[in-house]
Amino acid sequence: MPITGAVDKESQRVAWRIGDSKTVVYEAGMADLTKQELTILVHFGKDQTQQWQLVRLEDPETDEKSPKE
Repeated sequence: MPITGAVDKESQRVAWRIGDSKTVVYEAGMADLTKQELTILVHFGKDQTQQWQLVRLEDPETDEKSPKE
């Protein structure tokens, strides 16, 4: 699904939408997106916001192809 969004250069916040949704907006700090774990805000319309925890997972296919120690 397409992802569209923008970065606020002053605050360094990133906001994006996924697919055709116009009401659900995801928001995070730009530097946080490089971390293994981060908290984002998910806005469901104007009235409801939740905090979600994102965790980066390794690709199992990539992990299988890497040499074993």
